Amino acid sequence: MDIKVGDVKPLFAHDVIISTVFRVKNPQKENEKLKNITKIKNKLKNSKIKNSKLSKIEKEAHSELLFLDMATRQVISRVALPFSLLESLPKVIEENIKKTKKELENNELPKDSKIETTAQNKNYLG
Repeated sequence: MDIKVGDVKPLFAHDVIISTVFRVKNPQKENEKLKNITKIKNKLKNSKIKNSKLSKIEKEAHSELLFLDMATRQVISRVALPFSLLESLPKVIEENIKKTKKELENNELPKDSKIETTAQNKNYLG
């Protein structure tokens, strides 16, 4: 994939903080479901039917990465990641570490400075 970096200046981070936020996908719909589930449970109190499946709530999550500059003690970047991208991130980082170690162990001078980019979530439309 050819990505144009342009005049974006790199920011160097010394530390990272990760936080995850969970929320109900559609709170209004879930509230209606919970009301209906409560009615059904009241009717089934004496029944032997398991009602654990009835109370399942759909949730979604996203994680935020906060990159810190410890010299100024400020957040220099805040990135929100959907769960699907967060799952693929370890693989991308591991591949990058392997390539970087291999290049650092190589005693030859690099011919051209090049920037390698890897895209994982190619179907993102946002």
